[in-house]
Amino acid sequence: MPTSRATRRHRLFSEATRTPLSAAQHIVHADEPVIPEASTAQRDLEGCFFEQVRFLRHLTETPGGELAILQLLPAPSSLTIRLSPSTSILEWVEAALPFSDEGGSVGIPGAQVAVLSPDVVRFDYRDDRSTGRILIEGADTAALADYLQSTVAAAPTMERPPSHEGRVRTRRALSALVRRIGLLDSFAPFDVDCWGWLGGSAAVEAYCGRLDSQILQEYMRLMTSQDCEPHLVLRSLEFLGDSADIVFSSGGINRFLNVRLRRRSRENPNGQNESP
Repeated sequence: MPTSRATRRHRLFSEATRTPLSAAQHIVHADEPVIPEASTAQRDLEGCFFEQVRFLRHLTETPGGELAILQLLPAPSSLTIRLSPSTSILEWVEAALPFSDEGGSVGIPGAQVAVLSPDVVRFDYRDDRSTGRILIEGADTAALADYLQSTVAAAPTMERPPSHEGRVRTRRALSALVRRIGLLDSFAPFDVDCWGWLGGSAAVEAYCGRLDSQILQEYMRLMTSQDCEPHLVLRSLEFLGDSADIVFSSGGINRFLNVRLRRRSRENPNGQNESP
């Protein structure tokens, strides 16, 4: 029996954001994109955030290598990230929190940090046209509360992210990839990594337990759905059985979104991600 368009949209949101289907039915509205494109400030914030997280850890800092992101809730001017119970919220916050050392300032430039509770931290960012916000929800830990109490108050005011056009495109591409990260689940992924290049491209790489042409075709169909923004176009696919390299582009702009999949057993001792 054919499914309705509404049902397909609910399933797409559920799979892309790792949200239960029953909840997706109340989140997705008929007159809005299933995955909305982030505002300019939000794209900057998300791109910087995941670049910083990547410096210290992959997106799979769990004992079994599973995706650390339990659920994403994307909106035009916000992104809520719910971490898995086995993931340390302290480590994620520490990766992105602005601070200065002898090597200079690191973290998310221009971000304002607020502790809403011991298990919810908010990053706010504003540019000349819009605002951005990331909420990180994780397990309640005394270590996080102690860390933030001494660190957030001392966090310096930092300049905004560099506005170099290549870096702006990179952050936008990385935001678009992460907002669809749940679509990788069909490959049984582990050791998921993401990064951006100064020239305007971004990439997600994952080792996975399943990889075949049927799963790939469905993944590409969902990634290029017109119900998601920004709209992605498939540029190329190289599939060699145990590996797949997929390239998408967006909006006719010279920015590419690369997805690299490698099939390996979790027990493979050499199954470590390589840096770009």
